[in-house]
Amino acid sequence: MVSTDKPIADKTGESRHNSSRRARAVKLPALVAAIVVALGTIADLSGVYDVVGRIWPRQIQPMSGDINVLYVPFTSDRTVAEELETMVNESYAGELQRRLPRELDELTKGDSKYNVQVRVLQSLDLESNSSSVERVELYQQIIHDHGADIVLSGHLADTGKLVSLQSHAFISEGPFEGAAELAGMHYLHLSGTRVGPERSPEGRRRIRAQFVDQIGSYVRFIAAISLYTYGDNHAAVSGLERVRNEWSLPPQRKVVDVFLGNAWGRLNDDMKAHSYYTDATSLDPSYGRAYLGLAEIDYQRGHGGCQRDFVVYDIMERNISKYNEIFQAASSDELSDTQDLLERAAFGRGRAELCLALATLNADRFARASDDFSFAIDRFNDGKNRLRPLAAESHANRGLSLLSQKSDNGHVIEQYKSAAEEYRTAIFLTRDEVRQSVFYGMLGYIESQWGGSAARSCYLKAKELDPGRANEYDEALARLDKSKFQLPCEYG
Repeated sequence: MVSTDKPIADKTGESRHNSSRRARAVKLPALVAAIVVALGTIADLSGVYDVVGRIWPRQIQPMSGDINVLYVPFTSDRTVAEELETMVNESYAGELQRRLPRELDELTKGDSKYNVQVRVLQSLDLESNSSSVERVELYQQIIHDHGADIVLSGHLADTGKLVSLQSHAFISEGPFEGAAELAGMHYLHLSGTRVGPERSPEGRRRIRAQFVDQIGSYVRFIAAISLYTYGDNHAAVSGLERVRNEWSLPPQRKVVDVFLGNAWGRLNDDMKAHSYYTDATSLDPSYGRAYLGLAEIDYQRGHGGCQRDFVVYDIMERNISKYNEIFQAASSDELSDTQDLLERAAFGRGRAELCLALATLNADRFARASDDFSFAIDRFNDGKNRLRPLAAESHANRGLSLLSQKSDNGHVIEQYKSAAEEYRTAIFLTRDEVRQSVFYGMLGYIESQWGGSAARSCYLKAKELDPGRANEYDEALARLDKSKFQLPCEYG
């Protein structure tokens, strides 16, 4: 692909959403570049995986302090004997409760600090032939009512010759800051067992034994998801690799491939991540999550810190095209597993546009980026609460865009105030203290530039939230006049 964006001259174009105001771009001040770009303010921390992994703590603790797995009894066809249904459900529930702690212990080599609990729901009010939409809505309600993070369930069928299980893993997007890329429904279709027509007690025992043998892979899959959520990525990879070797059907393998791609991405191994995402698309050419992963890899390879001399312009142009293709395909229902795909694709496209805008100082790119971030924010404001992390990053990026531009009359106070409001909103929305630290640091910079009185307290708050960058914030504090900037950051 021929690059349409060069360091010296930039090509402009039309905005894809309602156009933002156009403004002349101005280079970022040194402090903004140091605090924002180096820390990854334009990183997609709620997308496929951590874009700049260094800014995330190694352990991403669930907000509840533990992970609650809820096993919901399989629904079944009317042809399934009640005795068989009871036997299979009791086997799965019991084996999950017994095996999951052992599997976590094995994968973490004896580390018992992870608190993952399995509870069992006694009944499920859902018809066996219910639609996927109805199931998702029910699982969302169950998560809300029972405080669960992962719901395991599925569908049991008996054709007379084959007893089969269509297994589901539904993952909540709420409690896991930094693991929202796992959220949603995953169809696993784990097992099928041939049986004789006699339905003898011996035959039923054989069915039970064969299903129980297959539960091990299911348990390892859930254990790996839990470890990934805790941020124990090496242990998660170990579990997922083993599951991948045990599962052979495409619906199973593609899910594990994408989860492995996410985990290797967190570990900054783009080559392995790319190979798993590619394998997932070969198994299912319409698998939206996998294409999102491949677009993320392109961004990592091309953004160059969004610095003029380090951006790989051809790759970044291709990255914008990829996100646009995902957006268009998700809009026309050409992709499967499209939960939040429109918003994630819009955010990814906006992030790439903003990166090129910072490198080339092009006003039209700033405007298109802001339009894409506004799209994600609007969808969150319309009631999609699970987009909260994405909305936080979108507000921060709109703030960065405002700080990086200059109006016709200069950098007016109103523009600083608008940027500050974006960062305050981002602080309110995000639950991650490292991200809050970055945003407080930006507020400190803004306050110091427009003569506000809260710069000192903003920098101190940033330092408190992320002690690892204390030296940088101390340098910023040293530049302030000690007789000024005394108001609390929250009241700036």
